[in-house]
Amino acid sequence: MAKINNIVEKLSRLLRARSIAVYGGVWAENIITQCTKNHFTGHIYPIHPTRETIAQLPVYKSLDDLPEIPDVAFVGINRHASIDIVKQLSSHNVGGAICFASGFAETQDTELQQCLLEAAGEMPLLGPNCYGFLNLLDNVVIWPDQHGAKSVERGVAIISQSSNIAINITMQKRGLPIAYVVCAGNQAQIDIADIALSLLHDDRISCIGFYIEGFVDIEKFYNMTQKALAMGKRLIAIKVGKTEKSRQAASSHTASMAGSSMSSSAFLAMCGVVEVPSISVLLESLKIFHVIGDMKGRNLTSMSCSGGEAGLIADMAADYDITWPSFTKSQKDVLNHTLGGLADCVNPLDYQTFIWANEEALTTVYRTVLQTKKVNLHILVSDYPHTQRCDIADWIIAQNAFIAAVKDTGVPAAILSSLADNMPESEAETLIAQGIIPLCGFDESLKAIDCLAKFSYNIPAKQWKKINNNFSTHTETLLINEQVSKEMLKDYGITVPKSQKFDLVSAFINPTKNLQEPLVLKSLGFAHKTENNAIALNLCYEDLHKQALKMPNENGFILEEMARKPCAEILVNVQRDYVYGVTATIGAGGIYTELWKDIATIILPADTSRIIDAISSLTIFRILKGYRGLAAADIVAIANTVQSLLQILYEKPHIATIEINPLMVFSQNEGVMAVDACVYAYT
Repeated sequence: MAKINNIVEKLSRLLRARSIAVYGGVWAENIITQCTKNHFTGHIYPIHPTRETIAQLPVYKSLDDLPEIPDVAFVGINRHASIDIVKQLSSHNVGGAICFASGFAETQDTELQQCLLEAAGEMPLLGPNCYGFLNLLDNVVIWPDQHGAKSVERGVAIISQSSNIAINITMQKRGLPIAYVVCAGNQAQIDIADIALSLLHDDRISCIGFYIEGFVDIEKFYNMTQKALAMGKRLIAIKVGKTEKSRQAASSHTASMAGSSMSSSAFLAMCGVVEVPSISVLLESLKIFHVIGDMKGRNLTSMSCSGGEAGLIADMAADYDITWPSFTKSQKDVLNHTLGGLADCVNPLDYQTFIWANEEALTTVYRTVLQTKKVNLHILVSDYPHTQRCDIADWIIAQNAFIAAVKDTGVPAAILSSLADNMPESEAETLIAQGIIPLCGFDESLKAIDCLAKFSYNIPAKQWKKINNNFSTHTETLLINEQVSKEMLKDYGITVPKSQKFDLVSAFINPTKNLQEPLVLKSLGFAHKTENNAIALNLCYEDLHKQALKMPNENGFILEEMARKPCAEILVNVQRDYVYGVTATIGAGGIYTELWKDIATIILPADTSRIIDAISSLTIFRILKGYRGLAAADIVAIANTVQSLLQILYEKPHIATIEINPLMVFSQNEGVMAVDACVYAYT
């Protein structure tokens, strides 16, 4: 990848271009059409070897014929011809180029993509396999297709690795003001971190939403996110790759590295990026932050004229641990008086239709509820009628009353339609102009609130740096003998049971009794011992020979003293990840690993506090901290074990994965013990 100096300055010229060159036929014509539609006031120069005009503009035969060096060029021709044109653009010091053609690394033609990179040199290049961008702040539209966005003075930015997803987002009717849409394509030279870094410096952009299929340089992405946090700019992302099918699709589409889903989620959390599950939740989350900024908690009020809506939002919010602060006696007195004593004055409030279309009474009710203390967001539930078939006058009365009440109190507020379809775009835009969030749909809005409310935007005190692995993504691994593995763990300060190795079944006929009963007998060579009848518990020496005859014996046996009863059994796994460096997974261990699926993943290196934060997110943490009078467990010892395992990977590059399951966790200051370990080494 070519190194681009002063990326912010160079991308600024490209993204805020005042002169545009367009190459191609139909695609070039589309660019001109969209620029005209969006009132672009700069110069557009079509370049074509045979045509006289394109979209009624005079055509130039070559770059040399232009009256000025353009700020950006859209290259809408075939992939092989694109390379020569990009080379010409670079040699003429054009501000940047968008390569529209596909058929590069996303189809495994990495050689052709490398030729394109060399042709670009130091000139910024978006793509290949890239639609371009929309700058709706300055009306610069390098976009070869229809879109649904319009000019704004302030708004959110969307950065997408999928051009089609980007197009779909521009068609939203939820009132979200979109300032920029930038497609990254294959990220051959300019990646999503570069684009975001440039956009962060525009004060007209409130926050940035991402559609991510994979990362090219995760350290660069991390560093960008830390700058965003320091600037108070929030980043919200969809990261695909939760299933093997989606990882395959991402790979074929953008030729970027997807990585495992748990690792990517852990990475985004470490970066301070809010991860959301869908496009609709992304849009609602961006709206929330654009209008009111951070959600500082999950305390809500809700008002609706229907008991059905009040009951439904309460039930649905229960999935997200949302709380509903109570009204004071004075609030209830006002509500009872205004509502004629007909309503049950609880939160969520069903204020019924006694005061329907009475703007003064509605304003009084809304203002009274908005005075509830320690609330992070006040919600009015209102599904507007069909604007083409119905009269919405009464709903506008309620809307105006709510706007007045919000102005009086100055609190964060939203009007929420239970169905996304029932929020007219015109009213959504009106609400945003009044500083009120137009939320569309119970499902996506409550999920957005939850995603934003639970997130911590703390900037790490210590800068993270990826652990370099220098290993192939296709390297095969082999399970190491458990006795050898445990000796290695012991060398790094991790306690393991006292043990003895036996090669033959006959050795159990009259064994030396060096271990204290009760005993555990294991067949060596198995990662999953229970399923292979390779483990037996609570044995005495007299049981060993008979038990060994029942077990696999090709690789010998390990005999161990049984560990005493712990506070809890934990799974700890560290492994090398070809995208993120090294990851650690911690969770409920033993028989509960598959049953509960209670796990958390973090990216290493990490300090003890971040590891403990991950442990505290687990369901089993309630047991670890002393549930219902149980002894509190040695949580710090779990974190220390993770650090010890990381040290092994640092010092032993042939080790790929280490998993301890279970790690017996004893009472505070009594440590842990690794009673079962699977260590894999590269072959």
